[in-house]
Amino acid sequence: MIADPSGSYVRGLIAGIGAYGHDHGRWAFTLFNNPLDADLPRRVKADGVGGILARVHSRKIGRGLAQLGVPMVDLLEEVAIPGVPQVVVDDRAVVRLAIEHLLERGLRTLAFLGLRGTRYSEQRCRHAVELCRDHGRLLAAAPSGRAGDPLSLLVCDTSKIETQQQIITRWIESLPKPVGIIACNDVWASVALWACWHLRVEVPDDVAVVGVDDDPTYGQVAGPALSSVDPDSFAIGYGAAKMLHGMLEGNTTPPPLTLVEPRGVVARRSTDVVDFPDSALTEMVRYVRDHACDGMTVGRMVKRLGVSRRTLERLFAEHMGRSPSAEIARVRLQRAQDLLCGTDLEVEDVAQQAGFAYTKTLRRAFKARFGVAPAEYRAQRRAKRGVKHP
Repeated sequence: MIADPSGSYVRGLIAGIGAYGHDHGRWAFTLFNNPLDADLPRRVKADGVGGILARVHSRKIGRGLAQLGVPMVDLLEEVAIPGVPQVVVDDRAVVRLAIEHLLERGLRTLAFLGLRGTRYSEQRCRHAVELCRDHGRLLAAAPSGRAGDPLSLLVCDTSKIETQQQIITRWIESLPKPVGIIACNDVWASVALWACWHLRVEVPDDVAVVGVDDDPTYGQVAGPALSSVDPDSFAIGYGAAKMLHGMLEGNTTPPPLTLVEPRGVVARRSTDVVDFPDSALTEMVRYVRDHACDGMTVGRMVKRLGVSRRTLERLFAEHMGRSPSAEIARVRLQRAQDLLCGTDLEVEDVAQQAGFAYTKTLRRAFKARFGVAPAEYRAQRRAKRGVKHP
């Protein structure tokens, strides 16, 4: 394995690779922890490795490794090396999860914070622009991708940290409030939180921040606990090891690029807000999230909230792009997902706790949304993570 293990994302990759090796025979691993070492190909050759899993930062080093003539899988997608397959997280799905997470909290102005000259960050910025455009009428303002757009900021990673902090602080100060910021990773999300603290801007009421990687270092100590998209690096590492194993056995020709679905948004204090322009709708959405799994119906909502069904339907359609019943179903399915991935509960118990009157109703709704039955979904998620029991 060739990667810098200082971040939680790479440590997740290593854990997934190790789990696959444990599950499929005796593998011996060597970690080369400086992927930018110019002598890396020579050192790898001297070590006599039979296969390579690497995060290739440099085209020159990547070509040098490929010329060793052993099977190789890249886990970065920073540069493309002919003949070397890549296994990475689906960046579009990452950004989609972050946007939907902020929209569900009533935020209608979104901004993007990332790195200039870094492929994954610039790619996520492009996806943010495209996906915000798709959400059109639900957004008052969003990154446009045009030069000088104040709702997107790509900072230079080579600048001094003090300069970066000053640029980000001035940018956040200039943003319309309330705003939801999507950062390219947790490191820059934590800098955004620091800037909010420096400006005495309230998080999440004025600025809600969501990062990527679900790194506990930043998730719990960066001021308000940071919400973050979990890219499921364990599953990426496990899948890459499986691919390499097939290449070593000579029984597979992998595709050039394999995208792995992120696991979901881990919601914490930095996005714990429900703030729609209409205060009545804010109360309604809070009520759905608190009680959707308690057998709620739209009829009960109407009685409890003292509004007409027509008003309820209109507000949800205008501000959320779906009906109240669809929002209830979404919250229940999200709860069912969490229970399937995080517990050993039987599907019947999952249905009950998620607010479904009948197990067959859960199965039907789950298959319509995710394409597989709940039990199969659980099995697939655990297989990706190489986990028998949570």
